[in-house]
Amino acid sequence: MTSIPPIQPTAYQQQTATALQPGHQKSARLSIAALVMGIIALIPFLGLLFALLGLIFGIIALAKKHPKSGLAITGIVLSGLGLLITPATSAGILLHSYCESSVSTYQSDCFLDECSTVDVSVACELTVEQARGISMTNLNRIHKAIKMHDAEYDQYPQQLSQLIEEDLGKGTLNYPGKWELGVAYFYLAPAKDAPAETIMACEKAGFDENDRNVLSADGSVQRITNDEFAEALAKPHNAKFAKALKRAEGP
Repeated sequence: MTSIPPIQPTAYQQQTATALQPGHQKSARLSIAALVMGIIALIPFLGLLFALLGLIFGIIALAKKHPKSGLAITGIVLSGLGLLITPATSAGILLHSYCESSVSTYQSDCFLDECSTVDVSVACELTVEQARGISMTNLNRIHKAIKMHDAEYDQYPQQLSQLIEEDLGKGTLNYPGKWELGVAYFYLAPAKDAPAETIMACEKAGFDENDRNVLSADGSVQRITNDEFAEALAKPHNAKFAKALKRAEGP
């Protein structure tokens, strides 16, 4: 009788049988986890934690010598990149956010503090548009302080300096970024029954060559050209303000 030799399994069949063993199935899961952690490691702010997990899972999977170790190696590489790239990327995003909010931080931290002796132009470089925007914010704050004064004393303050004594920051009255120029606004208390569009405060001459920010009795703040400002001053309800402003600034 002729005996038939046993059929030897192919290399693929051997790898498949090996991969189906419980221990290697666990290694496969670790390799996949390492790959997933490595991908997530490239996301800013989340990267560091997942990069460490990806490295751990990948190294454990390689130590178990799973036939399909490519996933583990890829996970280790991505996790390593995450450790290098993610901190720099996160720092860049935070720095950008800080720069974007520098003007609002300047307004809230600098202008509300009583620090008029500080040369803010050195600490905070402002563009013309930023300075004009801050000036409009200052006029809004001045109007709120005036209304609070009126609510408490039943009259408008006669001078803006009175508002300083009531916790309005000194810097609110100064030129943004040009503290050495002193008070930036001219103010004249209007009558209680004055029309809403009556001018009660404006930037002084020299703040800008082409226009001015103007505060009306109704609390609105507008940026108008010099021609529009002249037209507004020519209206009867602004006659008193126009006369006082001319006396203060000259012809």
